Amino acid sequence: MSFVFNPHQSLNKCDTLPNYSSSRSYLLFACQQRIEQRLDFLKLPITERRQILESQAEEMLDHYQQETDWKELLLA
Repeated sequence: MSFVFNPHQSLNKCDTLPNYSSSRSYLLFACQQRIEQRLDFLKLPITERRQILESQAEEMLDHYQQETDWKELLLA
């Protein structure tokens, strides 16, 4: 099973979501989806979870080393 956990994943793909009549229903659906993703992640073997987290940490390191806007916010 290939699994990539992304806590910042956007659920804006309306074509894959059921048609909800209210934003509250949509938010409940989105929260349930995120909970299910997290539970799926926790079911993975610890070595696979570590590899996923290590990969994500490397991506974030690259992002923050290239992106300097956050440094300006800290100095303000």
